[in-house]
Amino acid sequence: MLPHSAQWENYQTCLSPGLYVTDWAGFYRDGARRTVAMRSRYLHRSNVFYGDHPAKILNLYYPQHVSGSPPVVVFVHGGGFTEGHPMYYDFLGEEYLARGAVFASVGYRLRPDARYPDTSADLAQAIGWLYRELDGVADVRHLCVAGHSAGAMLTAQLAFRGDWQEGEGVADNVIDTAVLISGRYDWRGDMSGEYVLPAQALEASPVCNMSRMPACAIVAFGPQELTRRAGDPTEVARYSQVLIDAVAARQGNVISVPVAGANHAETSLAFGDPSSNLFQAVAARTFTAVAD
Repeated sequence: MLPHSAQWENYQTCLSPGLYVTDWAGFYRDGARRTVAMRSRYLHRSNVFYGDHPAKILNLYYPQHVSGSPPVVVFVHGGGFTEGHPMYYDFLGEEYLARGAVFASVGYRLRPDARYPDTSADLAQAIGWLYRELDGVADVRHLCVAGHSAGAMLTAQLAFRGDWQEGEGVADNVIDTAVLISGRYDWRGDMSGEYVLPAQALEASPVCNMSRMPACAIVAFGPQELTRRAGDPTEVARYSQVLIDAVAARQGNVISVPVAGANHAETSLAFGDPSSNLFQAVAARTFTAVAD
């Protein structure tokens, strides 16, 4: 079994660059370069299979100096469920590694190989693998799981539900902190059927399925965030606010993090930028969660 291809040249965003605000080819090239550089500084395991499909891989990084039971930060990439690969996003973990966390970057099956609910099941399987693999090495009972765009939706689908943990052999509260960046959390009204079939829209919408609450939900978005040039710059903020309101209505602990001036790619970069308000919110929670 070979790892999933990471050939960004074949991605739709790179084949049709005029449709998008972000220079995605440049984004992927730079991400790969920065990941390679980071790998020279940290002990790591790349293209680790957590399941039986070539796309079910993760990259795992260990801090240089381990003290006690370090926190674990997990990142789930975006890409509209059609593109993306962990290696283009691994570098976002460097500042967490520098502060003593273990970092995992997770891949999952993409369309046309899979759609909802298979992809969220992939993330559940990856979390189960990490839970067992890092038990006794790191604090697997208080995971910080972050996702961007499509990855944010997958993270939200698991963070607010309690019907998958037993099947993966993990604690109900294994996702202690959910970091949800520029995602879509309500599929009602979407009739495309490309990822979620119309009949699945209700069950696929995290705002409609909240049977549990993480200890903390951090919801980040660009107030005027564009994905496509012809898109609605308020759409991401509106989806984010719907989720924030849903969590607050259930007395959940939710932190709203507007990332000023950020486009769709830049909100993901903010996750790894120590000068950003998003990084600071995540770091403040991640490195104190065990004591809470």
